Amino acid sequence: MPKERSRDTKAAILDEAMRLFSEQGFRATTVRDIASAVGIKDASLYNHYPSKQAMFDAIVEQALDTMKEGFYRRGALFLTTDDASIYGDIPFSALRDKITGTFEYLFCDPYVVRLRKLLVINQFENERATYVYRLIFAEQPLRLQETVFSHLMKSGEFEQGDASLFALEFYGPLFLMMHAGTPWSEAQPVLETHLESFYLAHATVKELP
Repeated sequence: MPKERSRDTKAAILDEAMRLFSEQGFRATTVRDIASAVGIKDASLYNHYPSKQAMFDAIVEQALDTMKEGFYRRGALFLTTDDASIYGDIPFSALRDKITGTFEYLFCDPYVVRLRKLLVINQFENERATYVYRLIFAEQPLRLQETVFSHLMKSGEFEQGDASLFALEFYGPLFLMMHAGTPWSEAQPVLETHLESFYLAHATVKELP
């Protein structure tokens, strides 16, 4: 099989596996279901992935790379080692636009929405799904925000406090809306009001520049 065709088939397998896992669940989806959706035989699918779990793991790796690119395109942090100064010493309007753009991506991007659905549905029957769900939508955002708030406190832009509690305070309402399926049209004004209140509560300059 030509390399280009092989790559296309692998991509199609992951696309269909992700769709089926997010609709039917990991356990209920069979390798035959995936092969049929792609239009290949079961045996051909095994030429690309040795097991259903291997497909799930490949989806996770692809998702992490895709989301990293999505965050970086929006000028947002994705890793705790990224430079948090991009959130400091900028007008509030620019900060609001940066944060709003990031959350719009999380709420609205079709790929991210499908990923979230896949992980929520499968978190109780697949240990890998449980780990990745917590990592992508809970632990990593909290660690990133803790990094940002720590930077803002060190630079004197935020009052001193517990950066981990600041992260929980800020992200908690947004996490609840995201995972309750709140439409972006409803979530966006809540986010902007929440961000403004949070900024005024913790910034050393109590004005919106």
